Amino acid sequence: MIEKIRKAMGIVGDKSKNITDSTKLKLDISTHRKKMQDMYIELAKSVCEMYGNSNIDEEVISKYVEEINEIESLIKLKTEQIDEKKSEIKEDLKDMGDSAKTFIKDTADDAKDFFDKQKNNLTEKLEKNKNEETEAETEDVVENEVVEEEKAE
Repeated sequence: MIEKIRKAMGIVGDKSKNITDSTKLKLDISTHRKKMQDMYIELAKSVCEMYGNSNIDEEVISKYVEEINEIESLIKLKTEQIDEKKSEIKEDLKDMGDSAKTFIKDTADDAKDFFDKQKNNLTEKLEKNKNEETEAETEDVVENEVVEEEKAE
């Protein structure tokens, strides 16, 4: 029984890793979005400064755009990974449900077997006690009859 519980806990531990990984990916996306937002603000400030100085530097703008595109690619990749993790989590939950059902069924079967054995043992003991009581009563009746016969003589 304890081994079954350990096995079930191991399955839960293994399966919960996907949830942890998914949460970490969501945090990473949030960090990347914040960084991308900061990059847009920096880009806007730079463009305003360049426009104010009448000196638009396309190379500077291009670097910002490249960094923003890289961040967008990372966000897309992480989002795809989250989608994969969601599928794995759904499958894990289904497996865990199936494992739980099997565990409960096996445990119920084990309990039934245990109680059936206990019932059989008690039934056997009761039968044995009844037989012993019947034998003792028979001996008492026979003994009483003998005593009665002796008195009658």
